[in-house]
Amino acid sequence: MITTPLLPRPVSLFTDHIEAKFGKIQHYTFSEDSPRFWEDESVVLFIKSGSGRIDINGKMYPLSCGSICMLHEIHIFRILPDLGHPLEMDAIILITCENGYMDIISQKTPERSALIYNLCPCKQLSSELYDEVQTIFESYRRESESALPFRHYLQLCLRQELLYLYYFYVPPVKSDLSAHLDDGRILGARVLTHLFSHSSTIDSAASVARRFSVSHQYLNIELQKFCGESFQNVLHRAKISTACTIFLRNLTIKEIAKYSGFASLSSFYRTFESQKKCTPEEYKRKLSVLCNCSIQTTNQTLVEISRYVCENFQSPITVKSCAEALFLPVSAIENSIRCFHGNTVSFNKYVRSFRMRYAESLLTVSDMHVCDVAIEAGFNSPHTFTRFFKQLYGVTPSQYRKEAKEHAPE
Repeated sequence: MITTPLLPRPVSLFTDHIEAKFGKIQHYTFSEDSPRFWEDESVVLFIKSGSGRIDINGKMYPLSCGSICMLHEIHIFRILPDLGHPLEMDAIILITCENGYMDIISQKTPERSALIYNLCPCKQLSSELYDEVQTIFESYRRESESALPFRHYLQLCLRQELLYLYYFYVPPVKSDLSAHLDDGRILGARVLTHLFSHSSTIDSAASVARRFSVSHQYLNIELQKFCGESFQNVLHRAKISTACTIFLRNLTIKEIAKYSGFASLSSFYRTFESQKKCTPEEYKRKLSVLCNCSIQTTNQTLVEISRYVCENFQSPITVKSCAEALFLPVSAIENSIRCFHGNTVSFNKYVRSFRMRYAESLLTVSDMHVCDVAIEAGFNSPHTFTRFFKQLYGVTPSQYRKEAKEHAPE
């Protein structure tokens, strides 16, 4: 097989010195091509002006005013402004364990988490949504400068609102493979995605190599050229990332280690300290300080509603069935959703957003017939699914799948 040149080793910009940056709006202007970035936490980039592209795991996405990127530990990216049109952007850090929708989904259905993790990381806001996101960022900035004791909770709500808008309402943009990428580098990006999506069940390079029909030596070489790290180091980084998503749940360190796919507690401690430069207990205390325990004061009713919907959206559920399952009045269900997501979001619309997001994933990564996708995602008819899908994305499910395959890396 043909090997490829070594890519520059990725660095961290947005999440280094996280104690000083978390809870604040970071502002950057890129007038020339950036280094390759690989961050330890999730980051939202909101483009304010300029034009250019962003290379994310070997796929190129256009950037302009109103572009928004949701970048996780699974992404290695590079910002490429057009000549004479510097890219000005704001950035917000999302602590991994605060990423509520990903967190809820990964509790019971890790395979769905993997699907949603692979959704388009770069999207373009409509003029209406641009104003809404702009308002969220302005409110976030005000709260970061506030001395009010509950400002951390208000910032948490704003981060969750931003996540909700991104995943449920903003359509993706088309991408192209980076012109300089060849098969080896594409393989490195694909393996990186696979490791972070399935880290808790992977134990060797050989099993992953079989998955991609290459030798484990070749896989390790190409992954190291793409990431700057060995297969084992990337796998450890992915497992620790999985552990960090559940650190503020009511779990013991031993339970977290087992959930993350570590064979022993000692291996977890050793790997964690190597990756995070602190013990799991110290990291947990740091999280509590960073988040000011805001995660623990989040509307518990909404968390339970989200968990119920996530586990049952493929079935014909109603607000009444949800209320009965949670032993709550219907009004409490409706009020919790509207209080957090706005008066225009009903229970049915909330459920539909989960179904639509899952259907989008199936269209992207499976060959299921559109009718089967509709039923699998919980819609009562393909006609209903197609109507809502076109309202949200502007194209039919078949057209969406066609465009996605045209721009897929393989």
